[in-house]
Amino acid sequence: MTRDTATGTSPKELTLDPGDWESFRALGHRMLDDMVDHLSTLREQPAWRQVPEPVRASLLEEPLPRLPQGDEAVYEEFLRNIRPYPNGNIHPRFFGWVQGTGTPLAMLADMLASGLNPHLAGLNHAPALVEQKVVSWLATLMGFPEGTSGVLESGGTMASILGLAVARHAKAGVDVRKQGLQGGRAMLTVYCSTETHGWVQKGVELLGIGTDWLRRIPVDEQFRMKTGALREAVAADRAAGHRPICVVGTAGTVNTGAVDDLNALADFCQAEGLWLHVDGAFGALARLSPRLAPLVAGL
Repeated sequence: MTRDTATGTSPKELTLDPGDWESFRALGHRMLDDMVDHLSTLREQPAWRQVPEPVRASLLEEPLPRLPQGDEAVYEEFLRNIRPYPNGNIHPRFFGWVQGTGTPLAMLADMLASGLNPHLAGLNHAPALVEQKVVSWLATLMGFPEGTSGVLESGGTMASILGLAVARHAKAGVDVRKQGLQGGRAMLTVYCSTETHGWVQKGVELLGIGTDWLRRIPVDEQFRMKTGALREAVAADRAAGHRPICVVGTAGTVNTGAVDDLNALADFCQAEGLWLHVDGAFGALARLSPRLAPLVAGL
């Protein structure tokens, strides 16, 4: 709040609200119409465009603005320099990497979510209940047991790293949250196949386990982890005084779509007292296909 001390006028509220709600409404409707026009004509557009050097220079070399640029001016820059040059993943002829396309309705859902801007760490409010229900529905779709819990994450890498963190807490043999990984204890070891996505290396680095203790197990002719080689690696680590904690199986590798023998891995982990984490970012939804579901039955 501010007050003109010279005149004694009533306080004027400072706010982040639009200065003119009707102008804001008009700009919002224009944005929506422009994006619908863009999405509905994607098939007639190139799958990808090179970012021109003048546009690249404009985006990278623009100095920090010291004054407001105005909503409409910023939007015009978006239309001119941003929208024409995405990486192409929303185009129907995009076949690179493992990136989702999104959907037009999801764009609107993002708007609604951003409009409410909910804090989902707790408290008594409807958006948190929606998240709980979505997780429950996903667990039901995947055939998980009653009471299965989870959280929504930003993507497959962060979801898997979080899963590895849970494995570390559960199987480290100490209270990692209180004591950390210091103190000369047995080294924690993690196992994955040579086909496992790169998140696992990032995960062991981020979680303090270290890449020296990540065991990459060879694969068979179908690019599935060799359970015999896994058994030998775990036995060797135990004999050396290390502490095996987690096996990372894959339901659909990024390179070939291969699915590890998840039932065999589950049996092995149960017998050895190990945590089994399944990376299903690429192929777990095969569970929804009656024809493909047997491939991922071990989930």
